Amino acid sequence: MAMMISKFNKMLHNRVLWIVILIIVVFAFVVWGMVWPSQLDQTAQDNAQGILNGERISYAQFRNAYMNAYLAYTLGTLGQNAPATAETESLIRRMAWLRLATLREAAQFGITTSDEELAAVLRANFSDRETGYNPQYYQGFAQNVLYPMGYSINLLT
Repeated sequence: MAMMISKFNKMLHNRVLWIVILIIVVFAFVVWGMVWPSQLDQTAQDNAQGILNGERISYAQFRNAYMNAYLAYTLGTLGQNAPATAETESLIRRMAWLRLATLREAAQFGITTSDEELAAVLRANFSDRETGYNPQYYQGFAQNVLYPMGYSINLLT
């Protein structure tokens, strides 16, 4: 019995044994934490917000469309933030899905817009019938709505 204990004690002091154990543990954690190619499709499916025309819409795509729909709603209400109601949320979500569908259709037909066209639409939204484009309206909208949301649009300056 004493001989087994001394052999076991010598094994514990052996550096090669500890290096082998370390390599096994590190390798096990690396393999355990890896995302395998077979899991990528499942991960994409789990993170999808929905399916549009048979293609998955990722969270990032939907979030971008949602923020653009929110901005469109805000522009339609003369720069006032959207009230936080279930009806408004439902409307903005529907607008986001319509935006995604419209952008897909436009891409299929090769329809694009230029910065000049975007600036013309913004000028039309921030203009009076009497005076035309009013930069103060745009700056107020940018200050109160765009900048707090993380946007910075300098097309009209």
